[in-house]
Amino acid sequence: AFCFHNLCDEQEEKTMSTDINTPLTLPCGITLPNRIAKAAMSEGLAHPLYSDPNEALIQLYKRWGEGGLGMCITGNAFIDKRYRESPRTMLLDESADLEKFKKLAQAISAYGTISIVQLNHSGRQTPVSVNTKALAPSAIRVQLQVGSCLSKIMIATPVEMTQDDILDVADRFARSAKLAVEAGFHGVQIHAAHGYLLAQFLSPQTNQRTDEWGGSLENRKRLLFLTLEKTRAAMGKKAVLGIKINSADFQRGGFSNEDCVEVLKALGASAGLLDFVEISGGTYENFEMMKPKYKSSVERESFFLEFCVTAQKHIKQLPIMCTGGFRSAAGMRHALSTTRAVDIIGVARPLAVDPDFAKNILNKKYTECATYPPPVPLVLKPFAYAVSALLQGLWHLAQIKRIANGVAPDPNLGVWGPLLYPMLITFYWDPQKNPIVAQTMCGVIVGGLCYFAQKKIF
Repeated sequence: AFCFHNLCDEQEEKTMSTDINTPLTLPCGITLPNRIAKAAMSEGLAHPLYSDPNEALIQLYKRWGEGGLGMCITGNAFIDKRYRESPRTMLLDESADLEKFKKLAQAISAYGTISIVQLNHSGRQTPVSVNTKALAPSAIRVQLQVGSCLSKIMIATPVEMTQDDILDVADRFARSAKLAVEAGFHGVQIHAAHGYLLAQFLSPQTNQRTDEWGGSLENRKRLLFLTLEKTRAAMGKKAVLGIKINSADFQRGGFSNEDCVEVLKALGASAGLLDFVEISGGTYENFEMMKPKYKSSVERESFFLEFCVTAQKHIKQLPIMCTGGFRSAAGMRHALSTTRAVDIIGVARPLAVDPDFAKNILNKKYTECATYPPPVPLVLKPFAYAVSALLQGLWHLAQIKRIANGVAPDPNLGVWGPLLYPMLITFYWDPQKNPIVAQTMCGVIVGGLCYFAQKKIF
């Protein structure tokens, strides 16, 4: 369920709205009309065979585009069909139908919102429903919190990348970014967080190479910087180029706060390369970015605000986007005006339960959107810690699909529907991707039911 809290203090809210309403001009010259940005969320709506934006996706982003956002970042569009996080994610490469991507860009920007495509490569986090062989810096399998047995069934076995594989990745990011700009988007965001391929190279836990791409942090960040440099060259100086990076993996032996600071220093020293940096955290093995957040104060509302204060010291000339936990105008104002460490407020789940969240905050219709996690089913209580973050993500994904279908979000939506079917099609088998198999299975099931019914009757 979710609820909205009304305006209490007119004078204080006026100050809040002024700060949140303040336009922001990025280094490339493009101006955000306000400081609220939709952070990327996987939609799971693209057709698994074609992977282009369909009518449901366009309707979804049209709804978000008219919701008062300063910037809207799409769910990750992948640069390589073989390595995606699910069969129903967008693919932006030479095979893409650019006319459909143009419609998506127009749907977002029709009301003045800055449109950004998030580009990604899933690496070792590729599910078997997409590919039974994944690529990774090192041949180290993902261990999901749901258990090692399920991990082996759901996630593909990684193969260590060759030099050619690595260079191909950087080239693909650059080509996809160029296509995004040609389609009418204002720019792209490179996903280097949450345990996807570029983050895998950054982490010493997942990158155990001994060549020029592994070992020291200087080597581990080499692919990231090569990708950014090629992408900027392909897009030109007038398009937006952002990056999403983990403050930490929250895993022993993984990418640490100290590692992130060093990467940020290098990014800050690379004049003209980036337009904004989004701070996040966590991986498939530790869902820090998806865990329920229970606010104890305005100061503690955001997940990663404390690290943003540290980051700002090293990249003062680059706008920082902080995502995770923001629910109130007071929390946003604290991040923007009190800490002065954040330039862009990233929101995600509030937009899944209220697509007009930004407009309602800016217009002072309410001051806070409170979302509550769906209850963990009794049979899953012993695994509550492991599945709560997953349930949160899938429950909000179900709300996103309702918006895409022109239906209002449902605060009383249960969890079994959002949990079981999306898990099946994302990690194991998608009936739209294998329609012949689907028809055969349905035939077997129907035939079996008819047989047993006949036996019972006669």
